[in-house]
Amino acid sequence: MRILTILLLILSAAGPNLGAQPGLPPNLRGAVYRIEQPGLYEGTAVMFVEKSYMFLITNLHVVTNDSGKVCDSVFLYVNYIIDNGEVISGPEHVTVYLKTTKDRLFFRPDIGNADIVLISVSTGNLSDNFKEKTFSQISTLVIPKLEQLNLLIDSNAIMTAIGFPSKRGLYTSIARYPEYRWGRCVGQNPSFLKMNIPVLPGSSGSPIFVEKGGEYFFVGIATLLVKRECRALRASAIRDCFARYFAYISRH
Repeated sequence: MRILTILLLILSAAGPNLGAQPGLPPNLRGAVYRIEQPGLYEGTAVMFVEKSYMFLITNLHVVTNDSGKVCDSVFLYVNYIIDNGEVISGPEHVTVYLKTTKDRLFFRPDIGNADIVLISVSTGNLSDNFKEKTFSQISTLVIPKLEQLNLLIDSNAIMTAIGFPSKRGLYTSIARYPEYRWGRCVGQNPSFLKMNIPVLPGSSGSPIFVEKGGEYFFVGIATLLVKRECRALRASAIRDCFARYFAYISRH
């Protein structure tokens, strides 16, 4: 408790608007995590639960090295939800090992070079201090089916991206809040949404949500920045990724 109090004082000193988190309820905020490939890349991931399994969804490039090979492990920073519902990330972390068994890491095989990865998270591929931590997850029920997704995505829908832009040299050793970006859909195709949301390094893998009738829906994962255009892999492809994962492990 003393450590957490000190961290909150440090964060408060950084500025009055640092902790402002409008637009998403605590259960969604708490399930978005800062991850890091030690010494190389920082990124953002969202944790889902499906059939009692936990999964991290993020960009493939966040967990690959400069040679294009999947790294052995990543740091997953622990989130703390404080009394007013705000979330702080770290500085504590657990290690997620990506190469413990053949079914821990699964890539959607039929989108070519799509920048996305699904990581199965369990006690089998987490460092020992996992048992001391609590991780928030969101149900895959927030992922709309294709027909519903098409109704949610229009030029008037406000989309909220939440992530952890890189703060190297500033906040790497202490806790920090997630940051928000807002924008609209400016085009789409069967695989991607195109949005005018600015994305900074470290925001790779940021989940994107749309609110409709008081409910929040996960519509995609930020995956590519071209000029000032954010591209996101559509949520329908991620839903299919879960289905393929369970089909895969049922055969192995």
